[in-house]
Amino acid sequence: MPVFYTYIEPSTTGLGDDHGGDIKLRYDPVARDCDIEFTAPDLEVDGGLESAVLISLFSDARATAEDLADGNPTDKRGYWGDAVAPDAGDVWGSKLWLLERAKITAETLQKAKEWAKAALQWLVDDHVAKSVTVEVERMSTYGLAFQVQIQRLDKPEENYEYTFVWGDIQ
Repeated sequence: MPVFYTYIEPSTTGLGDDHGGDIKLRYDPVARDCDIEFTAPDLEVDGGLESAVLISLFSDARATAEDLADGNPTDKRGYWGDAVAPDAGDVWGSKLWLLERAKITAETLQKAKEWAKAALQWLVDDHVAKSVTVEVERMSTYGLAFQVQIQRLDKPEENYEYTFVWGDIQ
């Protein structure tokens, strides 16, 4: 699924030949959005996988009718590009957005873990990583904490931690 990578050629960054990568994103857990990092006049570059992980976890994947049984059946969200993906079945994002109004129970934690793992599975399928491990725990009454561990094929392990705070709670 690397189709959503935004690659910056090393020669355009002014950082030397070994600094190509994705545009670096900064995650805001309260607003639940990302913004592009830059140091004027250049965009910052993510030398690891964090930008790809952020897009995978916090972009909204399209919901199925079964997913929406308890909610609004017309709010399926998702990315239109999934319909024309070069590989059938490739989808952007995760279904974590479906948990916005959920009560935090053991079942909610399990769903969050499954959906996060599914959203990151492309890293293994596309041979970017040997394995991806996701742990999820209750952070507060209104949020979850995610720990993501990625065992790279030929690079050091990468670890990320994120919070997912329910909408309208600030």
